[in-house]
Amino acid sequence: MDNRKLVLIWEDILMEHGGEETVNAFIKEYSNYSIEDLLKLAFLHLELETENQPCRYKIEIGDYLHRDEYTIVYESNEINYHELLVALVVLMILINFEQRPELIIKLAHALRIMDREISHQFTKDIAEEVYWQYK
Repeated sequence: MDNRKLVLIWEDILMEHGGEETVNAFIKEYSNYSIEDLLKLAFLHLELETENQPCRYKIEIGDYLHRDEYTIVYESNEINYHELLVALVVLMILINFEQRPELIIKLAHALRIMDREISHQFTKDIAEEVYWQYK
């Protein structure tokens, strides 16, 4: 078994939006959505212009050293597609409008390294369309 983990991280630079509590509330809200509904939400958030916040995200593969200023949105060494899409939607809500297409492309690349089957599904479901739309 591979011990590498895929970690999606959100950093609220000014620490104004609650960090872990905010992320957990969103995850709880979207956990019951179907894969199809989560994909629709992801596409909706690609187009939804929101007020820019001082924040950033990271996608890490491997052992991640936890830091207080970062909030883990997703962390797993065995990718669950539904949970990944929940995390994607949550992260898209939390980051700036301009960062969202890049997030999807970078996540597709990370998934290719972690799990080719999930990567193929993610690419087919969302990443390929985002790539061609925002190229």
